[in-house]
Amino acid sequence: VCGFEDSAEHKPAPEPIVNALRRLGVGPSEALVIGDSDVDVTAAKGAGASVVAVATGVLSAERLRMEDPDAVIASLSELPGLVDGKR
Repeated sequence: VCGFEDSAEHKPAPEPIVNALRRLGVGPSEALVIGDSDVDVTAAKGAGASVVAVATGVLSAERLRMEDPDAVIASLSELPGLVDGKR
């Protein structure tokens, strides 16, 4: 778990994502960040990771697409099919 206190900078800065990846021992090219806000997408892209935005109702799918994530889904239940399709 990486919390607010684990980074000097916070999303949309990439530092929280970079810290999490370092702790997991993976590079950005191996990571897929899942988020439901524009700051999640911006942070993940800044860290060099792929990002899927989930339109949970906080922000619309149209608004999330404006941030240019790798994909936008309506529900987390869509994630396995999306990931399987990229293998």
